[in-house]
Amino acid sequence: MMINHLVKSFENFKELSSQWNTFRDKGTKIMSTLVNKHLKVSYIDLYDFSDSIKENTSLQFKFKQSQFNDLITCYEKLNSTILELKAIIERINENLSSLSVCKKPKSYQEKIELKLYEYYEDIIKMYNCSLENKQQIINNIMTTDDRDQLLILITCWSNDIHINYKTIDLVEEIFKTENSNCSLYK
Repeated sequence: MMINHLVKSFENFKELSSQWNTFRDKGTKIMSTLVNKHLKVSYIDLYDFSDSIKENTSLQFKFKQSQFNDLITCYEKLNSTILELKAIIERINENLSSLSVCKKPKSYQEKIELKLYEYYEDIIKMYNCSLENKQQIINNIMTTDDRDQLLILITCWSNDIHINYKTIDLVEEIFKTENSNCSLYK
């Protein structure tokens, strides 16, 4: 029975969604750190520091170099996080591609299965869009020094603006209801 496979796949999705949230939150922390370091490097005024740094170009260079290295390390951590999110999306997409439904349903049960599949497909599209958005954020984060824009980028990352969690909760309820009604279709 296809509904059972859909429900099982959706349950797997929920687990992967939980992993997504973990790495999204990790990425948010890294993004905040990255933005703070980026702003620090962008707006640093060496003349606010001690005379030893002001008068020593070698120390100035070393100081800026260490700040820049911190920035690179943070950026690499963020890239690592996006790779984890990509791996989760790949598994979510594999879940979907392992399913097959009748595209021209003849029975009520087949219509329900097709509708559930379409709901599931729409949810996965949300996650794919969110991943693309996060990749764009990573690509753009270092191109601006505007604090407001950087704050917007952090907010967009952390809030998964492409993912409608209310819709997902509603679809989950539909899955549960249809799974419990599954015996009625026999």
